Amino acid sequence: MSDHEVEHLAQGLEVLIDLMDVHIGYAGLRDHLIAERPDLVELLRRDKPSRLKARGDWERVMIGGFKGAPLADETKNSRRRTSPDFFGDGTLRFEAIAEIDFDRASALDLIELIDSTLAYLSLQQPERDPGDNVVS
Repeated sequence: MSDHEVEHLAQGLEVLIDLMDVHIGYAGLRDHLIAERPDLVELLRRDKPSRLKARGDWERVMIGGFKGAPLADETKNSRRRTSPDFFGDGTLRFEAIAEIDFDRASALDLIELIDSTLAYLSLQQPERDPGDNVVS
């Protein structure tokens, strides 16, 4: 993949993240479950923030990786020095965290929580125009 293609993908990802930002977190999922599946909302909790605060220039890391995005003082960049406002593994996921009460949740409850979470995220997903550009 060329540098131009990588940069284009990274910019598209950044647009998608900005549009989905308000929806990815415990509060949005909780509100959705209260309306759609109140029986499941009792199985989730989150006392701390479900997302991190961003540090550094994450866009440069998305485009060039940590090695391609040295810090201003020319020291090596790392996840400790630069991070997005979400939990994840490397630069591969956009994730928020909530705890599940495994003492009360059955296997069927877990399946329904996953299904309800995916349905919630699908409802929030922006539409695309025929040119494959995110429009809302």
